[in-house]
Amino acid sequence: MPELSPSCRAEIDALLYDETAPAGWLRVAVGELAAENGRLRILAAKQSVLLEQAQCEASTAIASSPPSRLSATPAEVDVYLRKILAEDTYLRYQQAIGGRSVEEAAKDIRTETHTPWASQLYLNGMAFAADHIDPLKGGGRYPSQLLCSHHNGFGPCPGFPKCTPSADGGER
Repeated sequence: MPELSPSCRAEIDALLYDETAPAGWLRVAVGELAAENGRLRILAAKQSVLLEQAQCEASTAIASSPPSRLSATPAEVDVYLRKILAEDTYLRYQQAIGGRSVEEAAKDIRTETHTPWASQLYLNGMAFAADHIDPLKGGGRYPSQLLCSHHNGFGPCPGFPKCTPSADGGER
């Protein structure tokens, strides 16, 4: 049904406000308004479907594109790297970063132990602890297993093949 013209709408408005308008004319005006209401509901439903499609396409495009170099969250980077790297390569990447951070933490522990208030026993214990975790002093490789943004905010991944996204955007 075609849209009501502005002149037709003005006539209907005048009829609705006219207390002396015949009942037959009012019925015709109400019928035209009901038809216009139906047309507008259909148009709104179509617009809603188009909006949902656009949102779906936009989210798919965002998910398939690499994260922004300037504003990516750690979780976005994690998902992207899982798409482009094999799990063992990604674990070695995490271990390189983890090893550097543990090395820095161990260095800080050693620096903080050289304070006048620290007892010799405390100093020995802290130095031993720092040496035990420091990769440069024979400590372990950290993290020891792949970490995942899907588990407790970068916790150990219990089954990394299951939550690793595939290249097409889905999960394996």
